[in-house]
Amino acid sequence: HKILLKTNYKKILLLTSAIFRGDYRLSFIKPEEYWAYIQKTLKRPKDVWKNVFEVQLDELSRYIVTGVAMNGTAIKEYEVEIFYERIVALKPQINNHKTFNSIMKILTGALLNRSVFNEMVYYELFNPSIADFVIDEYLNDMVFMSTVLSSLQTTDSLAYIWNAYKSERVSEINIINLFQNQLLKFKQDSNSEHFTKYKLKLINYLSLITNPNQNLIGYLKILSENIFAQKDFDFDENYLNFVNWVIKLNILNVSDSRLSEMLEIWINYEDYSYDEFVPLSKIVKKLDSPSSITSEKFKDKLINLITEDFTQDVIDNQVLEGLFFESEYDDSMVEGFIDDMLSEYMIDFNESDLDQIFESIDIGRVIEFNNDSYYEPDDSYVGKINFSEDYVNEIDDLFDRS
Repeated sequence: HKILLKTNYKKILLLTSAIFRGDYRLSFIKPEEYWAYIQKTLKRPKDVWKNVFEVQLDELSRYIVTGVAMNGTAIKEYEVEIFYERIVALKPQINNHKTFNSIMKILTGALLNRSVFNEMVYYELFNPSIADFVIDEYLNDMVFMSTVLSSLQTTDSLAYIWNAYKSERVSEINIINLFQNQLLKFKQDSNSEHFTKYKLKLINYLSLITNPNQNLIGYLKILSENIFAQKDFDFDENYLNFVNWVIKLNILNVSDSRLSEMLEIWINYEDYSYDEFVPLSKIVKKLDSPSSITSEKFKDKLINLITEDFTQDVIDNQVLEGLFFESEYDDSMVEGFIDDMLSEYMIDFNESDLDQIFESIDIGRVIEFNNDSYYEPDDSYVGKINFSEDYVNEIDDLFDRS
């Protein structure tokens, strides 16, 4: 009765059911000690999921939950279904002859959440502590993770594992071996020379942490030739970083006339953001002279992008947050911000280029924003109580984080 008064009954049922189902350790605990055991376990939620994974899940379901966890963000249902089909094909011995829908029905509400947005079905983890368990338990198991990634093939999963590496939860040698193994598997495919976003993301990460061995260089040569064939590909940041890397490795020669032709195509591409202009500026510097028509065209396009709404950049970065009168403004106030921003791009900017950027700033708009912000009351703490950490109920806290 006291429990019901202090916590949400549904939450207790969900988590305690995860503990009770299949937990052989309960057979050694006296009934009057059950609640103390539950509270102790909830303080270490990874222990709850360890029991669920090892005792309650079959191997195929374990792969599916791990795949959703490794994606790092909500994943579309059709991507999970493709993952399921690839796992079954790679490991037919674990096929329990359950349909995809029947497995997902069992997992939903227990380990996964299912949501619908814009008529698209998504899955994500029931609780983020499941991801902590999966990382600690499986991320350094290279055979297991190779199977997961080969079957998942999402760029989100690569980004998630890369972030785990940056957080020192997986070693550099394991990341290199895992990503290189993933990439070289494609070498055996019939369309091995074709670009995919997944391949290029792998290459981008590998370029940051390793010098390629001969086997990998051989595959990079195959892919580099496709630069001149697959001209309708999305020239995103990973694609342009790949071009830079194969030029740096001398797989492609800067004197190759085909690269000059491609440079025109890349510069004329319309859907660039700031992220793409940085690696593209490196290509321009490698392939072209600063005074050429092509280089000037690239610079004009970059400046147009910068000045399109540079005022908002100034506001967002609080460059002029203390400015309330136009008479107090001076270009020197934003000069450092502009210099830092332009330093990312491997091209030279002259005084005329800088004047265009300065002139694009709407000082009146900045002042109006500053005045509105100055007189707007900060009610972010109104009515809030700062409870101590010990006061927060463990069960509510665990669920609220999901």
